[in-house]
Amino acid sequence: CPNKQKELKDVDISRVLSGLVKTSKGVAQFGGKKALKQDNSTLYESTNDMFIFTEESTWTMIDYNSTDVPSKRYGMGIQSFDQGKYIVVFGGKNDEENYINDMWLYNVNDNKWYMIYDEKTKVLNSPYNKEEVSSLLIENHGIIILYGGSAKDSDNTSIYSIDISVLKQFINIDPSNTKQKLELYSKLFSIHSIPQLGSRYAASLSQISKNEVMIFGGIDNTNGYVSNNCDIINIDQFSYVEKITGTNIPLPRAHHGTKEYGNIVYLYGGVDSNGHQL
Repeated sequence: CPNKQKELKDVDISRVLSGLVKTSKGVAQFGGKKALKQDNSTLYESTNDMFIFTEESTWTMIDYNSTDVPSKRYGMGIQSFDQGKYIVVFGGKNDEENYINDMWLYNVNDNKWYMIYDEKTKVLNSPYNKEEVSSLLIENHGIIILYGGSAKDSDNTSIYSIDISVLKQFINIDPSNTKQKLELYSKLFSIHSIPQLGSRYAASLSQISKNEVMIFGGIDNTNGYVSNNCDIINIDQFSYVEKITGTNIPLPRAHHGTKEYGNIVYLYGGVDSNGHQL
């Protein structure tokens, strides 16, 4: 079933703490907070809508082909995989400032959401109470890794990995088949403790080789400082490798972006310790 789209005329697509991923149909923006003008003030309201930026350089709003969809949220973890055919959304916060502990899978081709688990489901090794978690697709390992998050009552120094092959199986199972779901839950997540990383949120993850990932910047959960720590981890063994130091390290920042191109990682934007945009 092709994506149902709504023509955008005067729709404001500006969002904060939304998720942006590349899909097979274009760049998708999901969720986040939109501004609501009221008298002389601005309020923010969470959303669960999705917009696609196409090759024709136009934004279209997706009209989901399913009634069961993720709740409104911001600051969630989000990642696309399988050449942009799927999007996985994890956690975040709602307008009541409550953490959301669930996971959803979106099939781009059939325009449907599939709930992997909700807040009442106990899933082995799954992360919980996380906002602004950092995520990265490690395609050659068949996993998505998660690091950090702003929740102070959960484990933010570990790396969580999601098995993509297990995740995709949820699309084809009978939702009422509890036994099969429990079996898949037991294989979905792995957790790897790396205490040297510390506890940060709004950091960036970049794959710099087949078996190494760089984690840069973010905000320290323990003291609120904006960081420019540059840590390398091995994802074959999920072990700490080294901290990169020197005079050419970028300034401390969070909410920034990184992108690998060849053997170079490009870093752009972000916010410094004074809240100034870089």
